[in-house]
Amino acid sequence: MSEYIDLSQYENLLEFDVSEDTGFIPTFELSKRLPEYYEPWELIIDDLPRLIANGEIDDKIKLLPRLEINEERLDNKPDKWRAYVVLTFIGQGFLWRDGENPTDTVPAVIAVPWANISKDLGMPPVATHATACLFNFALRDRAIGFTDIHNIYPLVTYTDLKEESFLYAVALMNEIKAAPGLHAVLKSYKAMKKEDNDELLKNLLIIKESIESMAALFKLIKRESTDPVLFFERVLPFQRGHSDIRLMKKHDGKGGVVFQEVSEEPKHHGNASAAESSTLPVFDAFLGVVHDGVDTKALVSENRQNMPPLHRKLISIVEEQPSARDYVTQSNNKELIGVFDEIKRKIKDFRHKHHGIASTYMLQQMSSYAEARKTTLSHFLKGMNADVK
Repeated sequence: MSEYIDLSQYENLLEFDVSEDTGFIPTFELSKRLPEYYEPWELIIDDLPRLIANGEIDDKIKLLPRLEINEERLDNKPDKWRAYVVLTFIGQGFLWRDGENPTDTVPAVIAVPWANISKDLGMPPVATHATACLFNFALRDRAIGFTDIHNIYPLVTYTDLKEESFLYAVALMNEIKAAPGLHAVLKSYKAMKKEDNDELLKNLLIIKESIESMAALFKLIKRESTDPVLFFERVLPFQRGHSDIRLMKKHDGKGGVVFQEVSEEPKHHGNASAAESSTLPVFDAFLGVVHDGVDTKALVSENRQNMPPLHRKLISIVEEQPSARDYVTQSNNKELIGVFDEIKRKIKDFRHKHHGIASTYMLQQMSSYAEARKTTLSHFLKGMNADVK
């Protein structure tokens, strides 16, 4: 079993902007406002929900000066991610301000800097889990931290609805609950390298407890009484991508969104999704779960491209190792096998509950107009669960 690589060099996870305490939530303090040069963007963000609701965002964007993305003005990671979040919310707010009737072109004044900061960070210029959650939050009381979900609030929103801010907070708490398990994954490889089954068992139990804690969060959504209709009609449109069905007939049938002065060819980035969290892909890779079915492979690949590059790197490193499944099976250790099988059941339970939430907040709300997307999403969620064997 010596083929297992000792990943202890990554045990603190900091190389991937990942923390043992907060998981994939940034290890650095987020910027709440850009340098003064970018104040015109921030003024739109200050009033974004009202500007969208009142149909005034177009006029505000027309009055914007041409601002550049460069290292002199954005010389640190927090400001760069803030610029990405700000431009994404303005851009998505503009594209999807009319809900079912999206605009198919981003004005150059937003398109150029949005494309440039996205390229700099290795991210797509579209709404992502990273823009809505990972790089878009603050704590009301630092002493309370992440122990209370109501202590978390988003820095930027498209609406003033609790359905938006609370569901972003739930997604963040999911990352927090996963953090001990992520660290345990890397420590497990060290244990397997040494063939230390006692240490491996300890870490497998930590992974199981993390997944249990993640699944328990779904109860909070029901307890909070958030309105699925409001979420679907008022919040979800801004998470749609350039390949959305409502854009299919645009640009002479090419579909997509054109970024003025960036490219004449439309972009076709996909929708934002909680599946863009890097947490479950790490657990899947560790467990030896492969999503290569007809209903899952393409969307898994699409979601991966919407993750921060360092998070993608961590997933790849874990995927390159032999899975824990092989070690546990070959060990003939009944206790290891029992806990490993329990982890798989917990993963399936998490995905089953997530499917239930997605059904309530999305699938049941979709009209016949979106029937194809509804079917694809449902098959994807079921397929992801079926792959856990």
